[in-house]
Amino acid sequence: MMDWLHYILLAILQGIAEILPISSSGHLALYQAIFNINEGYEGTFSILLHGGSLLALLVYFSPSLWRLLQSVVMYVQGKRTTVIVEDMRFIGYLLLASLPAGIVGVFVSKTIDTIFASLTFIGIGF
Repeated sequence: MMDWLHYILLAILQGIAEILPISSSGHLALYQAIFNINEGYEGTFSILLHGGSLLALLVYFSPSLWRLLQSVVMYVQGKRTTVIVEDMRFIGYLLLASLPAGIVGVFVSKTIDTIFASLTFIGIGF
């Protein structure tokens, strides 16, 4: 029963911290360290929590995402209205802005995993 209470509290913490300009991952790691939970499953549970946040964002932004998807389809079909071209430019900017994080993630993922496992680093980050 106590495990479920911790899981619910972690989910609430993730939901609150994700929308604020604070480190939701840091708060989750700190909570898990304090209560010594999810030993050996930190990564899996964190992925589930962040997946829930992603799902909530996808639902919230679904009208905008749907419009962008429609613009991509219309652009491929050869339609080039001002709105469609602006949407395609926006998608291009999103992809371009994501490249640096993706490149850094590929090359230093092991170092990042080690750093985020350190409570000292998390404390300094706070």
